[in-house]
Amino acid sequence: MKKLLIGISLLFLLPAESSSSLILGSFVDTNYALDSNNPSSRERANFQTQPAKHNEFNLNLAFIEVSLKEPERRGRLALQYGSSVDRNYAAESNKSLQTIQEAYAGVKLNEKLWLDAGIFFSHIGIESFISKKNINYTRSLNADNVPYYASGVRFEYQKNDQEVFQLHILNGWQTIQENNTSKAIGMKYQNSSFTYNNFLGDEKVTTPKSRFRTYHNFVYQKKLNSIWTLQSSFDVGTQSQLENNGINSWYATSLIIGQKLNALSDMGYRIEYYLDRHQSNILTDSSHGFQVVSASVNYDRNLSKDTSWRSEVRGFYSKDGIFPEGRGSLNRWDGLLVTSLGISF
Repeated sequence: MKKLLIGISLLFLLPAESSSSLILGSFVDTNYALDSNNPSSRERANFQTQPAKHNEFNLNLAFIEVSLKEPERRGRLALQYGSSVDRNYAAESNKSLQTIQEAYAGVKLNEKLWLDAGIFFSHIGIESFISKKNINYTRSLNADNVPYYASGVRFEYQKNDQEVFQLHILNGWQTIQENNTSKAIGMKYQNSSFTYNNFLGDEKVTTPKSRFRTYHNFVYQKKLNSIWTLQSSFDVGTQSQLENNGINSWYATSLIIGQKLNALSDMGYRIEYYLDRHQSNILTDSSHGFQVVSASVNYDRNLSKDTSWRSEVRGFYSKDGIFPEGRGSLNRWDGLLVTSLGISF
């Protein structure tokens, strides 16, 4: 890993064609959240990475970045910190790796083909790990429970301005360091309104007896007019089980609508459903697994070009009691109120 980071750093130190090819940036996202179940530890349910804490002023995410964008080479090095980082990278055995949001170098192989290598954001999912890029402040359940990052190599073929194909060869499902003897592959196809992503790999995710995993992510998004934006996602995953030679499946879907109120204000609406009765992807230790409906309403106010105040109300209902509450028990219902101040530099 040290050699990888040194190599990526050297890429940025090589003479650039112009000073404009290097882009510096940073982002700070702070929040305060109230959970209706009032969990005694202030830790919210662990299948959500944002917000992670109840009744606590928190640094959700802060990062600094340097990006290289040139005709023949590209890359990004970004270091991060925050409560969502702690949640999202909890499985990494080397905790120092949590500070790496992205660290990759890319070269153009021909007129339309790129090769990137290192640590980069995952290709799967409808929403970004960086909150300011999403219509809603919190992330949907299907986005929060797929990889946000990956480690490996990717080939990107840019057919034209509208269509992009990617092939990923990865260490695994949301992991930087290799955790078994197999590599995983992922593929992506994207045009102006439709995206298909997948993942195929031999993974021990929720139990030692689970192995080969597939995941398929279908996304449709379109700006309907100057006011309304539509995003929808349908995901299906399968997990092979060695114990009974069976295959368990899970499904997730979400519908997100963005509304521009005026030059300074926006609204976001989301409804979603997640069905993982076999606990193949989300472990709950409950009778019916993870079966949850959620809805949310988001309000954004742009205080300046680079500063935004965001607030969201969100509700959850589960078939089983899975949401921790103050008495140490588990509730089928959960409500969330969160407000955030985000600044880009």
